[in-house]
Amino acid sequence: MDAGLRRVSRNEKLAKKLRNKSYRDAYLGSRIRQFLAHQIRSFRGDRTQAEFGKILDQPQSVISERLESRSYGKWNLQTLLDIASKLDVALIVQFVDYPTFVRFTHNITNETVRPASFNEHVLFEAIEPLPRRSPAAEAFAKMMNGQGQNDGLYGRAVANENEEQKKLQHRLGGIG
Repeated sequence: MDAGLRRVSRNEKLAKKLRNKSYRDAYLGSRIRQFLAHQIRSFRGDRTQAEFGKILDQPQSVISERLESRSYGKWNLQTLLDIASKLDVALIVQFVDYPTFVRFTHNITNETVRPASFNEHVLFEAIEPLPRRSPAAEAFAKMMNGQGQNDGLYGRAVANENEEQKKLQHRLGGIG
């Protein structure tokens, strides 16, 4: 192989494709539909669709034709909330930037596909101690509480975080 040629990684190819708005929209929809269908199937485990349907108060046909179908994708928020309630798991619906979305879709684990049902002991372990806030969030909180209003911490922290975002965007945008 010529020393001047290098193989383009899968991630670089994806980053190039994601520059196109139509591709981004299709990729987003496809990945979400695939993930949710895979997740529902994972929750079902060894049960039949009819058995799982009884847990979700849905007929077998809804399980097969909608919830486990990668092509359906017309779940509404209430349906997802109902499923979360029946399975006693949490649901996150959140808008994110594409780097966050790509990281999420490339880091799918058993925990993201099939989270454990509610467990009070584990919950208390998770919230002790409280998560650390970013420097910008800390500075903003101080500023809002009247501490250090004019010390410039918030502006510097935001500038540092913005610089990190610019570096990431440059790396993604500079792939050519």
